[in-house]
Amino acid sequence: MCGNCCRIAFDCPFLKVFETHSLCRIYHIGRPAPCQAFPIDQRDIDDVGGACSFSFPEPSKPRRLSPNDLPVWNRSPAVYSREAEIEDS
Repeated sequence: MCGNCCRIAFDCPFLKVFETHSLCRIYHIGRPAPCQAFPIDQRDIDDVGGACSFSFPEPSKPRRLSPNDLPVWNRSPAVYSREAEIEDS
């Protein structure tokens, strides 16, 4: 954990900094809601200089559907015809 997110607005009192790494003292017993939500998206990681060890998966490329993949709605003539209404009465 780099701890850069713990220093965005202020230095978090629960962050313990060592020479090689940092440690959240309350990570497993109840972090505040902002800490649980961070990072929301790639912009949050960019805000801390990209040093965050968290990463988001690359977005998948959109796939173009072929005409065979598209859903088709076939209207049954018997259901929507005047003859069907007469037969029901």
